[in-house]
Parts: sequence; structure tokens; C-alpha cells
Amino acid sequence: MGGGLSNPITEPLDARYFMTAASLHSDIAMSIDRKVFYVPGTFEGQFGTILAEKRKLVLAVTVADSLHVQGIALVTGLGATRSGFLEVKLDWLRTMDLSYDSLLIDSPDLKFPSQPKQQITVELAPDLGDKLLSAAWNSPQATMYEPSNVKEEEGKMVPVPTDRLSNFFLPPSDLQLWPVPPLPGFIFGCNTVTMGEALGRGIFGLPLHMKRAAAKISCGSTIYLLNISDGLLFGIFEAVR
Repeated sequence: MGGGLSNPITEPLDARYFMTAASLHSDIAMSIDRKVFYVPGTFEGQFGTILAEKRKLVLAVTVADSLHVQGIALVTGLGATRSGFLEVKLDWLRTMDLSYDSLLIDSPDLKFPSQPKQQITVELAPDLGDKLLSAAWNSPQATMYEPSNVKEEEGKMVPVPTDRLSNFFLPPSDLQLWPVPPLPGFIFGCNTVTMGEALGRGIFGLPLHMKRAAAKISCGSTIYLLNISDGLLFGIFEAVR
């Protein structure tokens, strides 16, 4: 998925840094392929001003509330606003896995912004943005996701005939890209007797009095299964319907 492009920020204080959250890892995969992402429409004026001033606009992308940075992208332009979200055009510089904790090892004074449920994009202080980029390119704690130039055909991996790097784990092209706000997670209960049936049928159930809570579950919701007999939590599962 990723890449090894060089860090484009030569003057850290002249750049603006933002952190935004995708709902699922597949949103990042699709974004890499389509070179667009979505942020709340309220950022249209701010992003437009930054680009008009010819300043670098950097997006650090995480997934939901994972507390891991999954990628770094450079915003190159703005698109249309739909469903309250602004389309941003971008170049992905690097995809990776870098935990907040690993950043704090070298810089314990860094302050990460809180991300309330309705605030999925926040601006980072310049020192945090600079440290984040430095870690993305230099820290041994950052696990890189390398690009692949092969794809799967009839069960075999074959070279891609063009110079366009492809990832054979990329979701189908007709799958909707973000914006879908990060969804809440749900824990279902079971016991040793019912666990086999739940996993075997791929169906988790709730008591009737939990009907209102169940109505909040939608495709993409994160689900866990708690075996109350053994005290073990299983997951992660994803709701598909």
C-alpha cells in the first residue's frame, strides 16, 4: 500500500498539519488508489486559504480511535462538498503503522489532540506535526507498508503490466469511499454453549430489551464477542448487514 517518497517538508514551520480519521482500513486503501479523501466540510475555508498561500498542507491519517498513525498525505487540491464532507485531492507520501506511544518514547512532552466523536479532523501543533513527520521517515518504530507491483489472477500472483503500483488487497472499485463517520463498537455476550453457534452461523444476538441499541448497528460497525463463561473477549468482527 505504501511507498518510500521523500519528506516534502523542508521548512516545518511553513507547513500546516492536520490529523483525520478514517472509519476503516479499507478507506485508506481506496484513498491511495483514487487519490482523494474526505474531511468535514467546515474545513473548506481553512484548507482553501492554506493552499492559496502556497503552504504545504499535511494530513496524518488514523483509523477510528486506534491511536495509531496509518499514513501521511499531502493535500494538492480541493474538490466538491457532499453529504457535509469536503473532498480533498492528495498525494500519499507514506503508509505505515506508528503508535502514539512510540512517538512519546522519544518526545514525552508531545500533546496529542483529543478526538470527540463528532470531531474527526483536528489541527496539530507545528511541533507535533514536525515530530510526526520525522518519526514517519526515521523512527525504527514505524512499520512501513510497501507497495506491490503484482496482482492476483486465478489464484496466482502475476506482475502488473503497467508502471502503476497496485495492491491486490484493494477493495472493489464500486465500494463507496469515505465519508462514513467512525462508527461505535458493540460487545455481544455469549456463553460456552452458545458461542459455537454464534461463530458458526456468523450471527450474534441480543435480548429483546436491547432492540434500541441494536438499531444503531450498521454495516461497518465494529463488533466483539464476550464469552461470559470464560471471561474471554473475541474479535474484531465487522457487521455486514
